[in-house]
Amino acid sequence: MSFFTTDDSVDAIVADIGSYATKIGQAGEDNPRAYFRSNVAILREGQDEVNEGSPSSTTTTTSENAPGRRRRRRRPITKVNYDALNRPAVYSHNSGDIDGKDLDGNWKVANPVDPKTGLWYDPMTESNGHCLENKGGDGSDWADLIPTYLRHGYSSSLGIDTLSANPLLLIERSYNPPPLRQQTLEILMEECEVPAVFFGRDAILSCYACGKTTSTVVDMGYSGTTITPVYEGYVETKGIRRCPIGTYHMDDMALQQLQQVVKQNAASAIANGEGGSKDDEKNELRERQKRGELIPWYQAYNPSLQQRQDVFHRLSMLDIGRECRVSGAGQSINTLASKGLQVPSLKFGLPDGQTVDIPSQNRFDVAELVVGTANSGSGSEEAPSSTTLSSDS
Repeated sequence: MSFFTTDDSVDAIVADIGSYATKIGQAGEDNPRAYFRSNVAILREGQDEVNEGSPSSTTTTTSENAPGRRRRRRRPITKVNYDALNRPAVYSHNSGDIDGKDLDGNWKVANPVDPKTGLWYDPMTESNGHCLENKGGDGSDWADLIPTYLRHGYSSSLGIDTLSANPLLLIERSYNPPPLRQQTLEILMEECEVPAVFFGRDAILSCYACGKTTSTVVDMGYSGTTITPVYEGYVETKGIRRCPIGTYHMDDMALQQLQQVVKQNAASAIANGEGGSKDDEKNELRERQKRGELIPWYQAYNPSLQQRQDVFHRLSMLDIGRECRVSGAGQSINTLASKGLQVPSLKFGLPDGQTVDIPSQNRFDVAELVVGTANSGSGSEEAPSSTTLSSDS
């Protein structure tokens, strides 16, 4: 990048495409200028926004020369909706009587990051192309989404119309394999026409940000937790450990505990003879509250909306769990004597306006999930054991 150097500075763009959020900004600044969710809604070529019996988005699947390797070819992406997780993609004010699944039409959720590995999807693997019903995402579009995310961040927050004007520092996982790095480089150079690209490993950049060159970096991400040893500015790849338990699982546990608390409160209200007024303008919302249902954000804004597609509904519910965790209801440290202590509970406001008390023990369970000491019967997904990863394998 020496060609783009002006005095002691480099007019470069820094991009980090993660499993939860994508961050893009100018090199040398403290905070990114563009920050948006990596889970977006996409519409493919040849599809209308409203369901009208359109064909499947998958065209053909052809075998490559190498045995056991398949490439899945799909229709190009024509539209990307970055706000479809908060409201239906096909939205109108008179759509209250329409089924929520029809409100999303042919829009699908896509994410370029594999939630199992934390890496960008490899388009040559047979597992690529799955629609992740629980966590949201369609990995087969990673080659299209990376340029789309960069263009969106450049134009919306940086005021740059083309990707060919500035060199790019792209942050990658420390265990990113060389074949995937090569494929990403081809996309950036050939399709995006980026003049210069440098791949920076996240663990090394974390050390530099703290003024260190040797350290043990613990990265607690959305899709998992990674521990990376760094010595004199180099990653010791054989010492990388990754556990597929991250903030996603914490949000999931917080959501399940919220649902239990809401049901318990509803049962207590019925036992005490409490109920809403029949003249309430939101009778349907009130009835759902009385049944102990946890109402997502989009139905709290518009109670007449029906439930959306499962993936969109799931992501909207997970946002409630995330808000609960970030507010402090899911952050605490447990001790052996915690049950005997008078630890205060925390209040949390739900999207429908209700306020619930989160017991201290539930907050402890969410925090302990990361270190693997939570009870197996807590209802969250069972945590797989940690694995050893190497970028050279």
